[in-house]
Amino acid sequence: MAPAAERGLTLMEVLVAVAIVGILSALAYPGFRGQLLRAHRTEAMTSLLALAAAQEQYFFTHRAYATGLEGSQGGLPISPRTANGRYQLSVSADHSSGYLASATALPDGPQAADRKCTTLTIDHSGTRRAYAASGEDSTAACWGR
Repeated sequence: MAPAAERGLTLMEVLVAVAIVGILSALAYPGFRGQLLRAHRTEAMTSLLALAAAQEQYFFTHRAYATGLEGSQGGLPISPRTANGRYQLSVSADHSSGYLASATALPDGPQAADRKCTTLTIDHSGTRRAYAASGEDSTAACWGR
């Protein structure tokens, strides 16, 4: 049987192990958070593409673009929030000449930390744009072009 002094871990060894785990976690978390925000951004992209397809169907049937979403007069049957509630959807249209659909991260939601890609848009010609919280164009970083 081993003497009592040789069994188990010392307090110093446990503190060193905890410090190493803490440092590794502090280094890894920002990268993980960034990837999580980027993955959730696809929710907005998918919703905007579905909204664009619905606008084209509406135009084919009515010869005009819808001017609103679910619940509005002449609106599309699409909820004003994305499936998981991270983005607010909106559409503005000039009945026959075009529309602009946008998805904006909810200010009190989990996607609000995505300051680089706060608002994503798509228009009647399929042009995709993105804007940072500061209003700066961030299309290339957000839509992945």
